[in-house]
Amino acid sequence: MINVWGAEPFTGIVLHTEESNTYVLVLDDDERSNLITPVTARVTGRVYVDTWRGQPFAHLDVTSMDLPDK
Repeated sequence: MINVWGAEPFTGIVLHTEESNTYVLVLDDDERSNLITPVTARVTGRVYVDTWRGQPFAHLDVTSMDLPDK
């Protein structure tokens, strides 16, 4: 499930998996502008640790995202 977490100016688009893992999604501007949340999607990418809201947090550099048909 992809959703928006946080409050401005510290919002992030996050992926929460069925295994209870959470990742901040790193998206390009086109992907971000076309995304309507909440949505269930298949996402692949490179996982790394960076900071979010001043804390270490898992990030996913998105390489592909399969969204449901609108």
